[in-house]
Amino acid sequence: MATPPDPLSAPTMDNLYMLLDQHGDQLQALQHDIDSTPTNSPEFRNTIRWLVLSTVLYVRCMYDWFDEQKWPMQFCAWAARNLFELEIWTRYVLRKREYAERFAKDWIMDGIGIFESFQLWSESRGQARDPGRDRELAKLYSMRDAELPGCTRFLDPRAYVAELGIEQNYRHLNPIFSKLVHPTSWSVHWKQELLDKTHMRGFIITIGLTSSVRIANAVRDHLAAHGMEPVG
Repeated sequence: MATPPDPLSAPTMDNLYMLLDQHGDQLQALQHDIDSTPTNSPEFRNTIRWLVLSTVLYVRCMYDWFDEQKWPMQFCAWAARNLFELEIWTRYVLRKREYAERFAKDWIMDGIGIFESFQLWSESRGQARDPGRDRELAKLYSMRDAELPGCTRFLDPRAYVAELGIEQNYRHLNPIFSKLVHPTSWSVHWKQELLDKTHMRGFIITIGLTSSVRIANAVRDHLAAHGMEPVG
């Protein structure tokens, strides 16, 4: 099992690049173990598979965007921020069957939000409702009513960070990610140039790598204790 790096004593940039490369290999091995472990819960395995695949993609982004001469810090911060949220959802899914099933269906609520917003945006511009989008919405409404009765909103990580033991990290890291990733005044004016760029960039990448290692460790711990079955 890999040991997450300590963001407060971040390794040198050369060592960090090497760690990202090595961790990519560890994630590939984990993907193989997920696929090869028998299960009576194919939907659960599918959710874990997609969580780990998303983790692989964002780790690859940090690896490809490592060079500060070519890629601004905002790019690495975006990948690190999404890895941190993936850590939250991985903890959530692994916690109990109810949560795993809820997350696996939450795409329905996301889809409703997307299509409703498309329709409202079109109407605000004087356009008629799109019949095709209405048909898709009707399908999603039916799925929601059948699979998520009473649900009115998509999952919000803020509602679970305390239960998952990650509230302090969320409270401290989210403002950092927000200022670097979104086009705030700080980000637009490139005020990160006022900081020690090497250490700040190393800190951000280490945070992302730490979340990825924790995701991999949590899945491996779950495989050892429960196989590819949800808890409960």
